[in-house]
Amino acid sequence: MIDRWAYASPLARRHPLEKGVLALPALAACLVAKSWWVPVLAFGFMSVLILAVALIPWRVYLRLLLAPAAFLAASLPAIALSVIFTPSGEGYWITLGSAYVGFTSDGLAQARNVMARSLGAVSCMCFLALSTPMPDIIGFLRRCRVPALFLDLLALIYRFVFILLETGLTMQKAQALRLGYSTPGAGFRSAGCLLANLFVRTQDRARSLEVALATRGYEDRLNVLERPCRLSARNVVLSAVMGGWLLVLAVVTAGVG
Repeated sequence: MIDRWAYASPLARRHPLEKGVLALPALAACLVAKSWWVPVLAFGFMSVLILAVALIPWRVYLRLLLAPAAFLAASLPAIALSVIFTPSGEGYWITLGSAYVGFTSDGLAQARNVMARSLGAVSCMCFLALSTPMPDIIGFLRRCRVPALFLDLLALIYRFVFILLETGLTMQKAQALRLGYSTPGAGFRSAGCLLANLFVRTQDRARSLEVALATRGYEDRLNVLERPCRLSARNVVLSAVMGGWLLVLAVVTAGVG
């Protein structure tokens, strides 16, 4: 799905440098910011670019945000909650035996900042992934002198993610056609069998890919065919200014805080 929308985006024909000098400083701004509003500003800005400029449907963008949102929903309560054993006048507490469980203003602020930074960083990566095909990203990183071993691992891991998803979906459809999920008990058994065999099937696909690379003379570098892209100096400067502005805001507010 990501590859399909990346190739279909109007920004796919633009040079990856124009998008990289915007997304990477914005990502750094989300990571170093200590105030919540800078990542929220980056999230809103990147969301506008994804929906209005890259022309990605909002349903697709929302589906990509669901996975990190699920991790946040599971982890934020652990960050916001506090457990103490002596009464405290600050916060809201519930007595559980000899312990007090509740929220404090510091815990809630920390959870808010983590959520803002996470969503801001994810939106930056979504903008780059939904507007730039993977061969263009690898070519851009190669021109930035990133080691070839790292790029080969990046390409292979990216490919294996889709192999894993494709294999899992194929097995799940085959089980559904055989009424493997007709009852809750059958569904649990089918899910267990799927997970037990998924790694074996994926490992077989990985070995086949390794043999294919060896027969094609692979030595120490995966050559990726790059498409010719237009490079606009004006767009590079504009993107760098916007990304740098977010990074400067994050650094300044972090220093003030």
